[in-house]
Amino acid sequence: MEEWRKLALLLCVYGVLKELRPLEPYITRFFNEPPMNFSMEQINVEIYPISVYSNLLTLILIFLVTDLLRYKPIIILNSFAGIALYIILIVCRSELAIQFVEVLYGLYLSCEVAYYTYIYAKVDPSHYQEVTGYTRAAYLTGRALSGITSQILIACGLHLMTLAHITLGVLIISSLWAISLPSVANSIYFHRSTDLQSPNSDDNGYSGKIKAGFKLLYNDFIEAFSQVDIRKYVFWWALCNGGYLQVLQFVQVLWEETSANSKEELVYNGGVEAVCTFMGALGAFSFGRWRADWDLYGELVLSLGALSLGGVLILMAFTKSMVIAYITYIAFSALYNAVVTIAKSQIACHIKSDSTGLIFGITVFLALILQTLITLILVQYLQFSAKLQFSLYGYYYVLIGIIFGVKWIYSCFTRLREERRTERNDEKNEEIN
Repeated sequence: MEEWRKLALLLCVYGVLKELRPLEPYITRFFNEPPMNFSMEQINVEIYPISVYSNLLTLILIFLVTDLLRYKPIIILNSFAGIALYIILIVCRSELAIQFVEVLYGLYLSCEVAYYTYIYAKVDPSHYQEVTGYTRAAYLTGRALSGITSQILIACGLHLMTLAHITLGVLIISSLWAISLPSVANSIYFHRSTDLQSPNSDDNGYSGKIKAGFKLLYNDFIEAFSQVDIRKYVFWWALCNGGYLQVLQFVQVLWEETSANSKEELVYNGGVEAVCTFMGALGAFSFGRWRADWDLYGELVLSLGALSLGGVLILMAFTKSMVIAYITYIAFSALYNAVVTIAKSQIACHIKSDSTGLIFGITVFLALILQTLITLILVQYLQFSAKLQFSLYGYYYVLIGIIFGVKWIYSCFTRLREERRTERNDEKNEEIN
């Protein structure tokens, strides 16, 4: 086996292990039931928002430090943060302790950037597309296995605390695997290989590397965002991803509220998450192979995608049936992953391969800013119910769809006007000749 494939395999095993957390599909119920006994209002208003803020505050620092420390230490930190939060989750019962768990969870999510960028520093750029597929497949496999495992264990009558212990055990294994990963000699920005460094650079020390790294970051940022197409797709992805993250964060609260109103027992979260993962992968794969004139139809697809997401969320918010609530969640996940694949691929097509992580990271950061504002206003300040929140998220997506629809119509008229002007100019030139 080629060396880069071995490295990809090692990283993918870690990717599966870190996502194998069978408690998470039932984490809201875990907080709500003994021995935790937090009310749904406490969970919604005082506990869950903490991880949103923590993720936002730690993401930029982790993103920069990841490249500076050459990935592996942050991958290890990712596992250790997971171990620490589950130990506290198992041992402690106070609200303050659980809020600290959410701080660690935000850090855990931020550290995942190292998992996705580590492999790019270890393989030749010619293999970037393949290893990107491998790491994404490992993530989806881990998520699917987590959902299936949790559903089987719940069906077997195991207590949620047992799922917490199992999750902790898997995270310990993942940390040992992370420690065994090969170290990285070079990175994309702060520790570039000697053949990629500028021959005119006279700063060879540590401070020189830092200056050169930030200069590269700045140049890649300017080069990417000077393109109209990049700004368009980043804008759509950031807006939609902010809503998507919010849905993932609070959907279990909505399910509990729907279940309480409908008197239906909530027992299929794990299976639904597994199906969501599969449908999301299928949607991403299908749309990833879709070939079209994206300069002409890109905005239309983004508009229709956002409108569809909004419609699904509105139905999810107002339904009184748990079956429909589950189905709409699966549809929302599949639709989002399908359309966002187009946005990601179009961004990647217009930028250097080395700057993909930077631009994607900036887009995620913008989405987190948006998610933080939504959480701060709707969840903590106004304290809307989950159903009202999700209905507003649906209208929010409809608004995004309308904006991009209007933009597409305007672009069509502009393009048509330019074509007619060109035709008139050609006719005049023929008459002169």
